[in-house]
Amino acid sequence: MNERAKSALPVASGLLLAASTPPAPSPILPFIALVPLAILLRRLPDDPRGAFAAVGAGMVAGALQHAWGLRWLPFTLGAVAGPATGWVAFAAVLAVLAGLTGVAAWATHRLTAGPNGLPPAFALPFAWVGLEWALAHLPFGLAFPWTPLGLGLARWPATLGVAELVGIGGVTAWLALVSGLVAEALDTAPARALRAVGLWACALVLAFAPVWWGYMRAARLDGFAASMPVGRVTALALDVPPSATDPAWARTSVAAAERALASVAPGSTDLAVLPEMVLALDPNTPAGNALVERLRVQSERIGAPILVGALGGDDARAFNSAMLIGADGIGAFRADKRRLVPGVERTSAVHAPWLAPVEAGGYDAGEGFPVALAGPLRAGVLICYEVAFGADARRLVRNGANTLVALTSDAWFGGGSGARSAGIAQQMAHLTVRAVETRTSAVRSSNGGPAALIGPSGLELSRAAWPSETAAAGVVPEAPVPTLFVRTGDVTGPVAAMCLVALLVLTIPRRRHDSSM
Repeated sequence: MNERAKSALPVASGLLLAASTPPAPSPILPFIALVPLAILLRRLPDDPRGAFAAVGAGMVAGALQHAWGLRWLPFTLGAVAGPATGWVAFAAVLAVLAGLTGVAAWATHRLTAGPNGLPPAFALPFAWVGLEWALAHLPFGLAFPWTPLGLGLARWPATLGVAELVGIGGVTAWLALVSGLVAEALDTAPARALRAVGLWACALVLAFAPVWWGYMRAARLDGFAASMPVGRVTALALDVPPSATDPAWARTSVAAAERALASVAPGSTDLAVLPEMVLALDPNTPAGNALVERLRVQSERIGAPILVGALGGDDARAFNSAMLIGADGIGAFRADKRRLVPGVERTSAVHAPWLAPVEAGGYDAGEGFPVALAGPLRAGVLICYEVAFGADARRLVRNGANTLVALTSDAWFGGGSGARSAGIAQQMAHLTVRAVETRTSAVRSSNGGPAALIGPSGLELSRAAWPSETAAAGVVPEAPVPTLFVRTGDVTGPVAAMCLVALLVLTIPRRRHDSSM
């Protein structure tokens, strides 16, 4: 392989990975995104120079993937810390993610290189699922499970059916397996044409069989949806720029909420949902209480409670919360955001109280997984970034939630329409995956983005387009039988990480033997 081809392969994988990140244009791309990189890693020499080249190739692919996929991030960071700091922080995030992708590429090379190496179809799933699992479990609140490979299928939720069995990590393992088979088929010598045909056949069967099952699952759930009603939900879409000071912004956002709620007919819904941090004042202060009263009047008029994003806490702590306001005012339910966005919802990138006290700015991390009761609805709340964590949605469903409700503010994605639409598409994709994993309907209310209702199959039932202040309304269905993922949680991720470590350890004697020859 000449040097030009070696340079082109990681670039090709980086571009394919970038294009596989929502909004992905085709469901085929995630199945082949790792193929060029796998071919290169398999061909690199089994020596330190080859290992170094593998790390570099992975970093190139990872940098291209995340530079495009996270193009909204510098605007989000810049809105908090200033444009220059936002771009510097974005570069630092890219460096970390590219470095971790380089580690995954090194691990794949170590397992596949040499005459006794493993086939890419075995090595790639362990390496890539291990990478994604590690990103989702970084300590000090730095977990970042935002761009798993399997997320690229969310635009076609029927293809994701296996997620209810193995979670998004299992979907990534499946896609990496197919990529490994395709890479080995393409890299098989012409003299072994029969082997190549067999590899292609395996790749096609393993790609299409889960997709077929997923479509059968989706058709069954969609067919039963009319006979499995849970309750009526109205999710509001607002359009309030997040640039005003807190008191002014809170009054503006509540006024926007009142305009949107005016379109809700009395008795037409069991629950109305407003976006994240609409009530951005302490409800216990006179100014905050006046805003609560305005929403209480709306709740009394429509005859249903209103779930609203609000500032929660006390004198010592502040939370990004969700509260339930009924005809009697604020009820006992309050859900505090557990997953704070690194560097955005605290003054420090690290979520450690001794490094970033709440008094210096930002929020404290919440605890627990409470469920809000609204007539027949048992709503499990996910606030903004929390939609990326399948374990949180699972806990809510296990605690009795029959509907997942996501409150968010897409206005923070900022930038032009392209950057904002990419961030919105990715957050919507995560919520779709959570619905499929748990076989639970999901509701989304947003400021600066669309509102939507999603059924248990992942199919979108209703959408309120942004930037108009409108509502997505309808009956959300229920599939009461818990999925395997709800019962067991993410098994694929930790198993892949442990197997990867074990396989890498087993290569040590081989390396020592080779070096002594």
